Amino acid sequence: MSALRVILRQLLQRPQAQLSDAATSAPPPEPLRVARADTRRRDTRSDGPVPVRDVTRDERDAARLHAQGLFLARQDRWEELDALVRETDAARVATPGGVPVAELLARGAGADAIEPGPDGTRAPGLPWLHDLLADLPDRPGVALTVALAEIATAEAARRDAAPCALGVADRMDYFAHLAQAAQVLDAFDPIELDSPALAAARCALAPVWQADAVHIRDLYEDLIDLDPANPRHMRALGRALRPKGLGAFAEIDSAARDTAERTQDIWGSGGYAWCWHDVLLADARGFARLDTDRFLQAIEDILLRHEDQHLMNQLAACCTLAAGADSRAGAPLSSAIEKRRKAVRAAGQRILRDRLGEIHPCVWAETAGHVGGRPAAIEAGIGLATAALAEAHEARPLPCTG
Repeated sequence: MSALRVILRQLLQRPQAQLSDAATSAPPPEPLRVARADTRRRDTRSDGPVPVRDVTRDERDAARLHAQGLFLARQDRWEELDALVRETDAARVATPGGVPVAELLARGAGADAIEPGPDGTRAPGLPWLHDLLADLPDRPGVALTVALAEIATAEAARRDAAPCALGVADRMDYFAHLAQAAQVLDAFDPIELDSPALAAARCALAPVWQADAVHIRDLYEDLIDLDPANPRHMRALGRALRPKGLGAFAEIDSAARDTAERTQDIWGSGGYAWCWHDVLLADARGFARLDTDRFLQAIEDILLRHEDQHLMNQLAACCTLAAGADSRAGAPLSSAIEKRRKAVRAAGQRILRDRLGEIHPCVWAETAGHVGGRPAAIEAGIGLATAALAEAHEARPLPCTG
């Protein structure tokens, strides 16, 4: 599918509230606290305080959609859920942070099967979802729900450790759940169904196939071609190829160049930066392979096309925090790497000075890899963002004088 076709579909899509009767029948989630903030674009000529939005539209949308999927499942309205998942998937609807609505609905629908109730009651478990799919075998939205529940269970068994570092029992559990998800998805071709949600789920199953870098790139190329306007998929491609798991920095750079070329009509050269985004945060050695000029142009191309504050926080956090990331090997970084990091940090500082209208602390905390509860994440994110803002204004170029 061409990227232009995707844009046209998004422009012509109906408002989300009109996508289905099911969308209006779910009860609203509990109100979320929103920091008092001026949402208008800040006068960047002023050094005044930047408002903090501790609950963003992205988080509100994600909570609402998860609750909507859960509601439909509890009402046993699986056909309606399937229709809504398929419709939002076809329209490429996503939150401001790039999380597909179809995925949020499906995860919500499967939550009761894998998460204990608030009173500690035991979840009915995955077999219940598989029995449901057996009754509705031709429903890709239901299949996505089951597959994502299996993947979530596998990730819980992994507990952020590399699969090779797991004990025998946990490793067997991890791969068994991924294999179950693969079996569920095998009956549904994401290309034939024009489904980026199914393609993304297939990408998450790469470990069960012991996929090499070529296979990884093929999987993600299919996904990105289906949904080129969503940078989340490009970021995931970079993570999948980074040396911690598969591939190497040269492979990442090659994939980033190819992705930028294929998504040029939407992002300019921005795809190059999106593929490197999470890699540079994970390991500063990536700067040795980074084409700095191409990366900085990619950032500029993204900024020319978008003003969303969630995205501004993502880019500013990436550029400033990646420039201070450590080498995974613990080895000293070369002067060439330090020069490239300085250039990327300067790009982040320009975003902070000229484009940042509000601080999204959870974005900063997530970018920094913060581990802890939400209140601690908000405090950590505010600290990171305000420190970066102060440094950015201190680094402001002096005006030329006659």
